[in-house]
Amino acid sequence: MQPIVGGILLTLVEGVGDWALKKYAMGGAWGLLSIGVIVYNALAFLLVWLFKHVGFAILNATWDATSNVFTMIVGALVFKEVYSVREWIGMVLVTLGLVFINGSNAK
Repeated sequence: MQPIVGGILLTLVEGVGDWALKKYAMGGAWGLLSIGVIVYNALAFLLVWLFKHVGFAILNATWDATSNVFTMIVGALVFKEVYSVREWIGMVLVTLGLVFINGSNAK
């Protein structure tokens, strides 16, 4: 499995958990807290499975980067958060890092 695929899977699952916990924190129902906790437990099992197929350092770096980019985009689109030009430039650099990390054929 390619690290980018694992990183995206982890990010999508984490994103659901983050969304539920953010909505709960904003005054949502207890069910949202439960969803967040369940999703984060599932995330742990997914991570263990991915560690069997992808290297530790590259998977974690890929997950961190995809998670940061995804979270910033969701923050802007869903929660109407506003970012500075400098923050957007930072995310472009993170994205370039993903390209460099995952562009290698090294195993």
